[in-house]
Amino acid sequence: MRYYPATLERVEEHGKTYYIGSMQFSENSFANAQGETEAETIAELESSLVGSVEFAIKNEEIFPEPRKPQKGEILVLMPTLVEVKMLINNERVKRKLSKTELGKLAGFTPAEMQCLLNPWYKSGIDKLDKLAQALNQKLHLTLS
Repeated sequence: MRYYPATLERVEEHGKTYYIGSMQFSENSFANAQGETEAETIAELESSLVGSVEFAIKNEEIFPEPRKPQKGEILVLMPTLVEVKMLINNERVKRKLSKTELGKLAGFTPAEMQCLLNPWYKSGIDKLDKLAQALNQKLHLTLS
């Protein structure tokens, strides 16, 4: 599992309390969220994280590794399925392979590839494993 550091600030204004969350992935990549509760704001940050991965995949960009958290920051979970898609996409981009080219190596159509690399789509891990194998990579999952 991968966690990205974020700030979470409680704001009181005009007798109302709300929370503002913020994450920065790189110099030009960041996400913000706002909610009535901490839990709601963290859920919005998680959604923003997935959306940021989607943006990177669509734009043929490598999504950055999480930086070390600083004191007072919270950690926002990147869902495991999204993490696998992000890692496969990062490797694909490093190798300068198109989605279609990777799909051909793994035996998937271009339409299937659009779904498989979409971080919102609930892909089967077996299909993502085939993509990793097509890149001569192995998926390693551990419990700790």
